[in-house]
Amino acid sequence: MDIVSTITSKHIERIVIGIAEAITDARLQTVIESKKWDQFDEAITRLADQTSNNGRRLQLELHVCGNPSTELFNALLPRFVESGSLKIVKASYIWKGSVVLPSLSYQSEITRFV
Repeated sequence: MDIVSTITSKHIERIVIGIAEAITDARLQTVIESKKWDQFDEAITRLADQTSNNGRRLQLELHVCGNPSTELFNALLPRFVESGSLKIVKASYIWKGSVVLPSLSYQSEITRFV
């Protein structure tokens, strides 16, 4: 979150965030209700505004392990869902540097636009 909140460039068009720990609906609900998530959401929204002022559109990708419900992801970043700029990649692993982190709860990769 701190990294995103310090980015001020209006030239960013795509942000990819990989969450290596398997995400459950309960964990995602906790994140949505967190005050820290509000700060993250505000930072991403500011970046999107700066990008759109430059005639571009910010695309956000979340790469996650696990199989959380689509409804909860819709609540996570509603502005990006409404604009079609949120891409969810559900995978059995997430690359973290040169390390592959396995997920036990989900076996295939699904890419979808919310």
